[in-house]
Amino acid sequence: MEGSPRRRKLRRLSPGAAPQQPKPSLNSLPSEILENIVGRLPVRQAVRTSALSRDWRRRWESSPGIRFGWGSGEAGAAAAVGQILARYACPVRHFRHGWIESGGSARADEWLVVLAGRGVEHLALIFSEADNFLFHTLHAAIFSCRELTKLELGSCRLPAAPSDFSGFPNLTVLTLTMVAFPPHGERTLEAMISSAPLLQSLELKNVSMEGGEWDEWVIRAPNLKDLIIQLEFDFLWEIEQLPSIQTATISVDNESTDPTDMFCSTFIYRGEAGAAAAVGQILARYACPVRHFRHGWIESGGSARADEWLVVLAGRGVEHLALIFSEADNFLFHTLHAAIFSCRELTKLELGSCRLPAAPSDFSGFPNLTVLTLTMVAFPPHGERTLEAMISSAPLLQSLELKNVSMEGGEWDEWVIRAPNLKDLIIQLEFDFLWEIEQLPSIQTATISVDNESTDRDFVQLLTCFARPSYTEVDNALEGLSCSFEKLKKLTLRTKFCDVSNILCMFSLLNKCPNIEVLDIEIMESYYPQNDDIDVDFFNTIGTNDMFANLDGITMRNTPCLSNDMHFIEFVLSRARLLTKFWVFRDDSSSFSKPSEEAVIELVKYRRVSPKAKVFFRSMDDYCI
Repeated sequence: MEGSPRRRKLRRLSPGAAPQQPKPSLNSLPSEILENIVGRLPVRQAVRTSALSRDWRRRWESSPGIRFGWGSGEAGAAAAVGQILARYACPVRHFRHGWIESGGSARADEWLVVLAGRGVEHLALIFSEADNFLFHTLHAAIFSCRELTKLELGSCRLPAAPSDFSGFPNLTVLTLTMVAFPPHGERTLEAMISSAPLLQSLELKNVSMEGGEWDEWVIRAPNLKDLIIQLEFDFLWEIEQLPSIQTATISVDNESTDPTDMFCSTFIYRGEAGAAAAVGQILARYACPVRHFRHGWIESGGSARADEWLVVLAGRGVEHLALIFSEADNFLFHTLHAAIFSCRELTKLELGSCRLPAAPSDFSGFPNLTVLTLTMVAFPPHGERTLEAMISSAPLLQSLELKNVSMEGGEWDEWVIRAPNLKDLIIQLEFDFLWEIEQLPSIQTATISVDNESTDRDFVQLLTCFARPSYTEVDNALEGLSCSFEKLKKLTLRTKFCDVSNILCMFSLLNKCPNIEVLDIEIMESYYPQNDDIDVDFFNTIGTNDMFANLDGITMRNTPCLSNDMHFIEFVLSRARLLTKFWVFRDDSSSFSKPSEEAVIELVKYRRVSPKAKVFFRSMDDYCI
């Protein structure tokens, strides 16, 4: 009919043509996977997913595992926290607010009431510094957080514990900084500590007790490993036997009791004004052996007094000695008295920012020394012989750290590190000073970093000296290894995935580590994305059949998630039959990095040969949490 529109003919699809598949998207994934993804995001990013679409508007509210964290300088954070907590329907395991302004202090009480009912495990509340130390008093709900494993409080006031306070049965870490207690609050603090049978770390810094009268109280913690007490007054505290203690730092400005009774032959100073003058007087009056002596910051004006201390300590059987000097101008370090070489009872020696003289001809060594730590310590010309003698004359040495050690003069002699019982070795130097290493049959962990090599060092030969460690850090592996690291359980690698040569170097080492259980890979920064594109078949070709046979956990840091990175992840997941955890921390600072959404979609598709394997994908910003 004239004037009628022409009918369009539908074209038949050719027999070989397949219908176009929709592009994959996050919405195509099962809801439990989507909730798992959201649950691994920081709270701010998780809440922002509600803007993606209607389906995502409330998804974060039911996604378990979200970490609640706010830092300083976040305007309006205090008001937003309560709203987010009210909408979030899952348990809150991690909650941290790093700077609560005075205007938001009252809201913190509302959070505590909610968190006490949500099974919070890690809790950190740091308040801004109050005028005249008028701290905000926390809500008593703090004592109802029975699931706590880690508690950190700062610049606030704790109320007295209620009569029905039953303790923190799971608490392992307690950190109190500038926390005030009401009169007789030492009883509350005593109860908090003694009611935490699993407590391993305790820090009390600038804690204060109101009122002028204090009761004696006792720190009881049978599993405590690390203790730090830095107070203006001691508040009549005592310490029971601590059978598990490993490190302890105690500093009290104004003692209310006899310090010789408190410290039990242990002197600890850390930068107190006038300490250098007082130390000599205390040592002169103290009639007993001094087993432990530590000064953490010797000002230049007190350097000469350190020589007087050394002469006394050498005759008092000192066993643990630490002398850390303030940083000198132009590296003009104070030269220690030769009495340092007469401290034959030493089991632990730590020196920092000073100069050692040449060892005397009659130096007979440190027969009991197990730990030697030298940081920014200078030696005179040919001082490498002194260092060699200090190490070789300590047959029980188990831990050796040489950080920024220097040798004066431009000529060095070859010298050897001999330590048959050495377990832990750290060498971080600007120059290697011609050192060599003999076989270390007991070595377990080793970290070596030298900025400027003075010789064409055979690093393959060097690595063969560490054929038996359980933990090693390597900046970049090398081809040509003939030895096998049968005992190596933990390995840290710093490498790149941008070209074949780096990957081959890495695999040359991994193929020699059949029993590796924990692998940490830090991807070093590169100014170009990838020179060589590598697929998973390439990794299958260069990897041995037993590679990753015992791997339990792996971490990849600064990962741009480019194709080579992703294929390596795919390769590991297809090989590691015992794998339980694979952490991928995306490099958000690199312009080359693949978008997080695309990376997650790829990760979900990879086959996992281990039924227990879980992949955790996060930003590098979350690495230190």
